Amino acid sequence: VHGLNRVLEPIIWNSYDWLSNQDGVSIFVEMLEKTGWLDSMGINKIDINGNTFRNRYTLFVEPDSIFQKRGVDSFEDLVNLFGTTGLALDDPENGIFQFAGYHLLEKSLFLDKLTDGIYNTFTTLPVQIVSGAEIKINPGFKIVDFYISNGDTLYLDYVPIIYEISNNPTKNGPVHYISEMLELHKPAPGTITYHFESEPVINELKNSEGRFVFEDPSGFQVLNWEGTKNLYYVVGTEAVEAWDDDFIEVSGPFIFTFTTPRVFPGKYNFQIRVHSDDYDNAVIQIYIDGKRVGTNVNLKSTNENNDFVKYTIASIDFLDYSTHEIKINTIIPGIMKLDMIRFEP
Repeated sequence: VHGLNRVLEPIIWNSYDWLSNQDGVSIFVEMLEKTGWLDSMGINKIDINGNTFRNRYTLFVEPDSIFQKRGVDSFEDLVNLFGTTGLALDDPENGIFQFAGYHLLEKSLFLDKLTDGIYNTFTTLPVQIVSGAEIKINPGFKIVDFYISNGDTLYLDYVPIIYEISNNPTKNGPVHYISEMLELHKPAPGTITYHFESEPVINELKNSEGRFVFEDPSGFQVLNWEGTKNLYYVVGTEAVEAWDDDFIEVSGPFIFTFTTPRVFPGKYNFQIRVHSDDYDNAVIQIYIDGKRVGTNVNLKSTNENNDFVKYTIASIDFLDYSTHEIKINTIIPGIMKLDMIRFEP
C-alpha cells in the first residue's frame, strides 16, 4: 500500500493528445498535424486480418525553445530548413515528413529501457542510442553545441534528453523531451536484440508474472508456430535466468517463425540465447529468409554453468533496410526455451 501526495490521474491520452495539451511545443504539434503523422498516432491499430492491438511507440519532442535556439521560430521556418520544394508536406519523399517521423520510435521505451543499440523509427532511418552516465542519441553525428569548463572547450556531438520532463506516460508509450534538434542520420550498424516485444500479444504481457499458453497463432503479428499445439510465454520468477526475465517455449516436432522488425543494412553475427540444461531439449536448424544458416544446434549440449547459453550461428550480410523471417525447425523433436535473438555487428 503506497501513500500518494496528489490525485492519481488515469492515463487516457494518446501521445498526440497529451502533447497538444502541453505548453511550449506548438511548433512540434503543428508539424505532426501538417505532415500527416497524426494519423499514425492513435491508441490502437488494426492489422490486415482485422485484429486490433495497441499502437506502441516512443515520441521524442523538441520544445519551441530548442527550435528557437536554432533560429526556427515557426513551422514554416522548419519547412524551409528541412522541407523539399514542390512536394506536399505529407509526401513520404519530403524531407520535413521524414524529419517528423524520425521522432517516432517503433517501440514503447521509457528511459531505463534505452540501452545501447539501434532503434527503428517510423521513417527510413533508425536512431542510435548509447547509454551510460547519460543517454546519447546519435553520438558523433555532428557538433551541436559547445561550452567552456575550467578553461577547456567541450563539444556536444549528440542529442541529449531532458530527463526532468521526460518519461511522460501515454496510452502509446512515453514522451521524452530533447534539448537539440533530432536530424536524420545514417548510423553504423549496431547491436539489435529481440525479446519478442515487437509481437503485440507478448508486449502486453511484459510486465506480468506467470506462464501464459497460446494455442492459436492467428491472433499473432510476427510469431507463428506449426507442428506443436502450444506456444508458452514465460515471464517473471520462472524466467529469472533469462535476460529481461522472459522467454518463449515450444516443444515437439515444431516449426517456430519470427519476423523481425526492419534491420539496418550491415554484416552481423547472428546469435540466439536458449536454455540448454535439459536432456529433453531439441536439436534444431535455422533459416533466415528461406536460406539455411549455420549447422545443426544441439540445445542440450553445454559446458557452461548458466542454464541459458548464447550460440553464434552464422555471419549474415543484410543489404537492405527490411524485415527478415527467422525460422527454427527441429531435427530431433524436443523443447526449445528461446530467450532472445540478436544481430551483433
